Amino acid sequence: RRMEPSALTFGPPIPAGPVTEGVGNPVIAGNGTDHLVVWQFEKPFDCPVLCAPPPSQLRAMRMTHDGVAVGSEFELTGDYDGGYLPPSVEWTGSNYLVAWDNVALRLASDGTLLDSLGGEVIADQVAHAQPSLAFDGRRVKLLWSETDAETAEELLKIISLDPERPLRDQRIEGDVGSLASGLSRWYRQPASAIEATGPGRFLMLYSRVPSEREFGGVRRVFLGELVIGGSQRPVRR
Repeated sequence: RRMEPSALTFGPPIPAGPVTEGVGNPVIAGNGTDHLVVWQFEKPFDCPVLCAPPPSQLRAMRMTHDGVAVGSEFELTGDYDGGYLPPSVEWTGSNYLVAWDNVALRLASDGTLLDSLGGEVIADQVAHAQPSLAFDGRRVKLLWSETDAETAEELLKIISLDPERPLRDQRIEGDVGSLASGLSRWYRQPASAIEATGPGRFLMLYSRVPSEREFGGVRRVFLGELVIGGSQRPVRR
């Protein structure tokens, strides 16, 4: 559904792609002319009793600001067996960047893939929750929460990506440092989000369960500021 800047809706809801079962986790980004819509598609799967999730893949489609489809939908990935693939998408000034799990790919404004179909692995970790992308005019920050394999603790992690370089050349080897620990998660919901507020400045929103000493162990939502060349600091709780 289109919305005015005041958040008052106008016009009827606009289907973004085929209306079929198994479509979910849609995200959208615009380049000032049109938009790229990305969603997870679960293929039809005959399972009369309780079983593993059906195969999933990511699909995308371009559309105008009026909701008119530009061309047909197209695949970004092959099939993931039982995969849950909530994506994130961001316009980076010259191309789109799509991320999911520990994988990402770039697309030109016309939808042409600039990286391999299925994306490029950008970090060793594989237990990501829904990632969040932000572009400050120079660099992209990718934020995600991750479950530590040894402690089962939820960690908040972040990396930088250059949207002009092939992603296969930007893989992060080894561990990525944590910004916060003790995060809390909800089933199939992101535990963190990031937004650029200016060159070199980002706001991060994340939830975690502090220690008993801090807030009695009650889950709190934190808003933190990340300043490039400075430090990460909490803004408010």
